[in-house]
Amino acid sequence: MGLLDHGATISSIIVPVDGRDLDVVLGYPKSSDYLRDTFYLGATLGRYAGRIDHGRFTLNGRQHQLATGDNIHCLHGGPQGFSRQFWSAEVDSDSKSATFRYQAADGEQGFPGQLTVSVRYSLRGEYGLLMEYRALSDAETIINLSNHAYFNLNGYPSEITDHSIAINADRYARLDSSDIPSGEFLDVKGSRFDFARPVLLRERIAEGGFGAEYGYDHTFALNGNRGKLAFAAAAHAPRSGLWLKVHTTQPALQFYTGEYLGSPLLQRGGLCFEAQNFPDAPNKPDFPSAVLKPGQTFAQSILYEFGFDGSFAYDSLC
Repeated sequence: MGLLDHGATISSIIVPVDGRDLDVVLGYPKSSDYLRDTFYLGATLGRYAGRIDHGRFTLNGRQHQLATGDNIHCLHGGPQGFSRQFWSAEVDSDSKSATFRYQAADGEQGFPGQLTVSVRYSLRGEYGLLMEYRALSDAETIINLSNHAYFNLNGYPSEITDHSIAINADRYARLDSSDIPSGEFLDVKGSRFDFARPVLLRERIAEGGFGAEYGYDHTFALNGNRGKLAFAAAAHAPRSGLWLKVHTTQPALQFYTGEYLGSPLLQRGGLCFEAQNFPDAPNKPDFPSAVLKPGQTFAQSILYEFGFDGSFAYDSLC
């Protein structure tokens, strides 16, 4: 596994396959390339992962305007969000875990409160990676942390359309015309968002571009009572025989099929399972609260597990 202090980033995850080492996440050949990255490759997203409508929200009667850069909305914490910052790093003596820390100033990218945040990466079991997010604030603020690794279980370069996908969700968030959740949840059953059973992506993704009828960049409401690690999603690549299972404490999963990837990368060269709170939750009172108050600790976790065909059974996931 490779980690970078810039963005507390996952730069590689190596899994042995048929006597060779296969890197299953997209990355750049040089660490300096990440300074110019616009795709959030493997980065920690914050202070708020996902979109916030026009970068505005109201907290305690006060409206806050966030940085949006060239975007209409505030995306992934703004143009100088956590993915663009250098974090301090500390590696445990056993070399099986590393903790990255960052302190965001009050008003950074428009967010209120001085925020102290950490993410701890730990190797778990034979092929597992656990991410533990923690944060404290000296003033009431909003927070939503996640990771933006792009997975390709065949190795890059190749498309991810031959991957089978399962997502543990009965509902997904309806989007408006600018990709902001409307506040309405729709039933996945019988739709192109139904991944209750594994579905081959090429059967769902048409050729010719991105749109509602093509790829995915959508938020799913995960089943179960979150707050403890529980199954969220899985991917399987028959060519390599590898599978990936994602478990999380988070209430939602952003499933993204790399539609906006471009040079030097391939469109659909990787897929993302971004376990998080819902985009625009600060403006949607029916969504889980994203507010963090002084004296409270933000604590969420994500677990990636890898394995091979012989030990994979979709029926045993949930």
